[in-house]
Amino acid sequence: MWIDNTDPFGFGELTEEPEELIPPESLITRGLLSIEECLEAGAKGVDIPNEVYHALPGISGSNLPLLAESNKHLDNKHLFAMSSPSLQLGSLVHTMVLEPHDVFNRYVVMPRFEGKAKTGMSVANAESIFKQEHRQKAIIDAEEFKKAERMATNVTAICGDIINQGIKERSLFAKVEGLILKCRLDIDLEDVGDDYDLKTIALGQKEFSNATIRSHIIKYRYHWSAALRNAVRRELGKDVRDSYLIFVSSTPPNMVRVIKIDPAWIEQAELEVQDLLDNRRFYLQSGSDNTEITTIGNKYE
Repeated sequence: MWIDNTDPFGFGELTEEPEELIPPESLITRGLLSIEECLEAGAKGVDIPNEVYHALPGISGSNLPLLAESNKHLDNKHLFAMSSPSLQLGSLVHTMVLEPHDVFNRYVVMPRFEGKAKTGMSVANAESIFKQEHRQKAIIDAEEFKKAERMATNVTAICGDIINQGIKERSLFAKVEGLILKCRLDIDLEDVGDDYDLKTIALGQKEFSNATIRSHIIKYRYHWSAALRNAVRRELGKDVRDSYLIFVSSTPPNMVRVIKIDPAWIEQAELEVQDLLDNRRFYLQSGSDNTEITTIGNKYE
């Protein structure tokens, strides 16, 4: 079980202490750093919670598909925030593998309540009270939690050496030609310039084949995200070599595959990302959006 009763981020009793007694590293994890301080951190990056990272200004890899639609899509990205059971599962697996000490700070398992005949309260009411009492955390179904444990165990078994060698969950910020860019490196092997990104994949009836993975990468533009991570790292003077994806299937037996993205594919993605960012700069300077509207249709007969 992923049990940790420590309070590594100071969210417990430390909240009652005077702010000047809180160590600097706790300030970082509390998200009290400004974007200016994050930029000043440079290549060493900052250690901040995922939600704080996403709240800070800057274009991230996950923003690029919106920017490809139009600048207005990126301006209004809060309207398109994705939320689904599969995303929640992916986030939980991510935390179990890379931040196991933080699992029970962020998640709580929904217990199985007895019926009204035994407790005097309906199951629905009991669950509602439980959700209210734990509203600051993500509530996970018990079976979903067990699935995430199995997936995390498999990832650690196959990739434990890689995970232990790298710096985990490092957030980098850089200003590039007037734009703030940011990336969150799942596993940063900075000594050699490699980065690894952990992904969950729902296969359904598909095989866990190279073709399936390639389609998945294209669908979610993971090669664009890798290209943006490279741009940020280069701007900060970090070594850049290869980009890898660690896929774990949510379907039993929860197979794990480690994939290296073809460097030639990354080079092409870097050109595409550069075009998107140049369009963003033009838009911010001129107010005019040059994004082409997609044309779809068959030849008229």
